[in-house]
Amino acid sequence: MARFEFAALVLTDPHNVRYATGARNMMPFVLRNPARYVFVPLEGPVVLFEFAGCEHLERDNPAIDEIRVATTVSYVARGPLLDETAKVWAGEIAALMRQHCPGETRIGLERIDARAVGYLADAGFTILDAQAPAERARSIKTPEEIVCSKRSMACVMAAEQALQDAARPGITENALWAEFHRHVIANDGDYVETRLLSSGERTNPWFQETGTRAIQAGELIAHDTDVVGPHGYYADFSRTFLCGDGRPTPAQRTLYRLAHEQIQHNMALIAEPGRVVSGRSRRRPGRFPPRTTQGGTS
Repeated sequence: MARFEFAALVLTDPHNVRYATGARNMMPFVLRNPARYVFVPLEGPVVLFEFAGCEHLERDNPAIDEIRVATTVSYVARGPLLDETAKVWAGEIAALMRQHCPGETRIGLERIDARAVGYLADAGFTILDAQAPAERARSIKTPEEIVCSKRSMACVMAAEQALQDAARPGITENALWAEFHRHVIANDGDYVETRLLSSGERTNPWFQETGTRAIQAGELIAHDTDVVGPHGYYADFSRTFLCGDGRPTPAQRTLYRLAHEQIQHNMALIAEPGRVVSGRSRRRPGRFPPRTTQGGTS
């Protein structure tokens, strides 16, 4: 925040709220309803605005100095009172700025109703995008965060193994993906962001969501994890494997060879410690066509 010259941030993204405070509550719900947010000044108390009735959940959280009931600025919550609610929201944030950041006007906001932003600007504050300082802060990993990332990856790898163990001819894509989701939740992961599991011809083109199709013996199953795992740390990798105990076809073996060659090639580019990946990739000609990874073989 100091680097970006922000006096304070108001974080509404539930992942950033959790990063700043460790407080998790109804994350998928809050992704579409601005019912929780946190005021984080450069110096001073952190104020969590919590969903009504949930104030007790973080009462003993040492990262939070004060808990208030959130003012939800959305039509779903307030209907025809939305404009009045936006004024209340802006007034609350303006009061915090004047109290804890006296004389400062630069405040970073994440997504919030445009009326609330306008009223806060009318109160004399310079509205800035909070995403840059938030993402830059999250990109710096402490030793404790490395532990959290490893735990999240271990959780998702175990869930992926459970998915592969459950794969059998006749199972639907939905049922197979549900096995993965079950293991993620059972091991305290937060949620799975996408339903990227497909089989057979549905693996290409990629990005087809899992559906009711029954998977047949000898078909490839392609899966992308996309998990917000334990402690809120993301674990994302892809796997493609054969359904059943039969031998892969020559075409499938060719796909596997190309995918393996691509991974080994990319690993060689970054094998040197301290190597900046972006600089290396810009100097290398395109060796592999994009279609290789779009076919569900990553």
